[in-house]
Amino acid sequence: MPSKEEQFLDRDFVYCGVVISDKKMSVSIAVIREGGQLETEAFYPYKKNRERSIGGIYRGAAFSETKVRGLDNVAFVGTHSDKEATIKWRARNDAAKTKERSLKLEKDAKKINELDEQLKPIRKLYSTYRKQNDYAGLEALEAAVLRSLRTPIRQIEVEE
Repeated sequence: MPSKEEQFLDRDFVYCGVVISDKKMSVSIAVIREGGQLETEAFYPYKKNRERSIGGIYRGAAFSETKVRGLDNVAFVGTHSDKEATIKWRARNDAAKTKERSLKLEKDAKKINELDEQLKPIRKLYSTYRKQNDYAGLEALEAAVLRSLRTPIRQIEVEE
Protein backbone atom coordinates (compact mmCIF):
# COMPACT_ATOMS: atom_id res chain seq x y z
CA MET A 1 0.00 0.00 0.00
CA PRO A 2 1.68 3.27 -1.04
CA SER A 3 2.03 5.91 1.67
CA LYS A 4 0.07 9.12 1.24
CA GLU A 5 1.97 12.32 0.60
CA GLU A 6 1.90 14.42 3.75
CA GLN A 7 -0.14 17.56 3.32
CA PHE A 8 1.54 20.76 4.51
CA LEU A 9 -0.48 23.83 5.50
CA ASP A 10 0.92 27.33 5.87
CA ARG A 11 0.36 28.42 9.46
CA ASP A 12 1.53 31.20 11.73
CA PHE A 13 3.19 30.12 14.96
CA VAL A 14 4.39 31.50 18.28
CA TYR A 15 8.05 30.99 19.14
CA CYS A 16 8.21 29.60 22.70
CA GLY A 17 12.00 29.51 23.20
CA VAL A 18 14.42 26.66 23.61
CA VAL A 19 14.09 23.65 25.89
CA ILE A 20 16.61 21.02 26.89
CA SER A 21 15.97 17.36 27.59
CA ASP A 22 18.42 14.48 27.69
CA LYS A 23 21.26 16.98 27.14
CA LYS A 24 19.74 17.92 23.77
CA MET A 25 18.40 21.37 22.85
CA SER A 26 15.19 21.87 20.88
CA VAL A 27 13.19 24.89 19.78
CA SER A 28 9.61 25.02 20.98
CA ILE A 29 6.83 26.48 18.87
CA ALA A 30 3.04 26.55 19.12
CA VAL A 31 1.06 26.67 15.88
CA ILE A 32 -1.85 29.11 15.84
CA ARG A 33 -5.20 27.51 14.93
CA GLU A 34 -7.83 29.13 12.72
CA GLY A 35 -9.66 30.66 15.71
CA GLY A 36 -6.47 32.13 17.19
CA GLN A 37 -5.97 29.45 19.85
CA LEU A 38 -2.55 27.88 20.28
CA GLU A 39 -2.00 24.20 19.62
CA THR A 40 0.16 22.10 21.93
CA GLU A 41 3.83 23.03 21.72
CA ALA A 42 5.94 21.08 19.25
CA PHE A 43 9.70 20.61 19.52
CA TYR A 44 12.15 20.73 16.62
CA PRO A 45 15.93 20.31 16.42
CA TYR A 46 17.85 23.32 17.69
CA LYS A 47 19.84 25.48 15.31
CA LYS A 48 21.24 28.87 16.20
CA ASN A 49 19.42 30.50 13.26
CA ARG A 50 16.08 29.17 14.58
CA GLU A 51 16.22 31.36 17.67
CA ARG A 52 13.59 34.06 17.57
CA SER A 53 11.96 36.57 19.87
CA ILE A 54 10.14 34.65 22.60
CA GLY A 55 6.40 35.23 22.31
CA GLY A 56 6.76 36.50 18.77
CA ILE A 57 4.34 35.43 16.05
CA TYR A 58 6.00 34.29 12.83
CA ARG A 59 4.79 33.48 9.33
CA GLY A 60 6.37 31.47 6.53
CA ALA A 61 6.47 27.87 7.74
CA ALA A 62 4.30 25.00 6.57
CA PHE A 63 3.19 22.24 8.94
CA SER A 64 1.95 18.67 8.48
CA GLU A 65 0.91 16.22 11.19
CA THR A 66 4.52 15.33 12.03
CA LYS A 67 6.84 17.64 10.08
CA VAL A 68 7.60 21.28 9.35
CA ARG A 69 9.05 23.07 6.34
CA GLY A 70 10.59 26.52 6.16
CA LEU A 71 11.17 26.99 9.88
CA ASP A 72 14.48 28.71 9.16
CA ASN A 73 12.97 31.31 6.79
CA VAL A 74 10.13 32.98 8.62
CA ALA A 75 9.09 36.60 9.12
CA PHE A 76 7.97 38.34 12.30
CA VAL A 77 4.34 39.50 12.13
CA GLY A 78 3.41 40.38 15.71
CA THR A 79 3.54 39.58 19.41
CA HIS A 80 1.49 36.99 21.29
CA SER A 81 -0.99 38.67 23.63
CA ASP A 82 -0.65 36.28 26.62
CA LYS A 83 2.02 37.99 28.73
CA GLU A 84 1.99 35.27 31.44
CA ALA A 85 2.76 32.55 28.90
CA THR A 86 5.54 34.68 27.41
CA ILE A 87 7.12 35.16 30.85
CA LYS A 88 6.90 31.40 31.51
CA TRP A 89 8.50 30.62 28.11
CA ARG A 90 11.27 33.14 28.74
CA ALA A 91 12.05 31.62 32.15
CA ARG A 92 12.12 28.11 30.67
CA ASN A 93 14.34 29.37 27.81
CA ASP A 94 16.79 30.96 30.26
CA ALA A 95 16.92 27.77 32.34
CA ALA A 96 17.67 25.72 29.21
CA LYS A 97 20.46 28.10 28.18
CA THR A 98 21.94 27.93 31.68
CA LYS A 99 21.82 24.14 31.68
CA GLU A 100 23.41 24.02 28.21
CA ARG A 101 26.23 26.26 29.40
CA SER A 102 26.85 24.17 32.54
CA LEU A 103 26.93 20.95 30.46
CA LYS A 104 29.49 22.57 28.17
CA LEU A 105 31.60 23.66 31.15
CA GLU A 106 31.48 20.12 32.59
CA LYS A 107 32.61 18.71 29.27
CA ASP A 108 35.45 21.25 29.07
CA ALA A 109 36.52 20.44 32.63
CA LYS A 110 36.74 16.74 31.76
CA LYS A 111 38.94 17.59 28.77
CA ILE A 112 41.23 19.71 30.97
CA ASN A 113 41.55 16.90 33.53
CA GLU A 114 42.40 14.40 30.78
CA LEU A 115 44.97 16.79 29.34
CA ASP A 116 46.57 17.38 32.74
CA GLU A 117 46.86 13.61 33.23
CA GLN A 118 48.47 13.13 29.83
CA LEU A 119 50.92 15.99 30.39
CA LYS A 120 52.00 14.80 33.85
CA PRO A 121 55.35 13.24 32.70
CA ILE A 122 56.28 16.40 30.79
CA ARG A 123 55.30 18.59 33.73
CA LYS A 124 57.47 16.49 36.07
CA LEU A 125 60.44 16.86 33.72
CA TYR A 126 59.81 20.61 33.48
CA SER A 127 59.72 20.86 37.28
CA THR A 128 63.02 18.96 37.48
CA TYR A 129 64.68 21.38 35.03
CA ARG A 130 63.36 24.33 37.04
CA LYS A 131 64.78 22.94 40.33
CA GLN A 132 68.13 22.43 38.63
CA ASN A 133 68.08 25.95 37.16
CA ASP A 134 68.50 24.35 33.73
CA TYR A 135 67.13 27.24 31.68
CA ALA A 136 68.31 25.76 28.40
CA GLY A 137 66.47 22.53 29.22
CA LEU A 138 63.33 24.50 30.11
CA GLU A 139 63.40 26.41 26.82
CA ALA A 140 64.15 23.27 24.83
CA LEU A 141 61.25 21.39 26.46
CA GLU A 142 58.84 24.31 25.88
CA ALA A 143 59.91 24.51 22.23
CA ALA A 144 59.56 20.74 21.80
CA VAL A 145 56.02 20.76 23.25
CA LEU A 146 54.93 23.65 21.02
CA ARG A 147 56.53 22.04 17.97
CA SER A 148 54.73 18.79 18.77
CA LEU A 149 51.38 20.58 19.09
CA ARG A 150 51.83 22.33 15.76
CA THR A 151 52.82 19.30 13.67
CA PRO A 152 50.29 16.92 12.12
CA ILE A 153 49.57 13.68 13.92
CA ARG A 154 51.77 10.91 12.58
CA GLN A 155 50.35 7.48 11.90
CA ILE A 156 52.38 4.85 13.70
CA GLU A 157 52.44 1.52 11.95
CA VAL A 158 52.24 -1.50 14.21
CA GLU A 159 53.94 -4.66 12.98
CA GLU A 160 52.19 -7.88 13.79
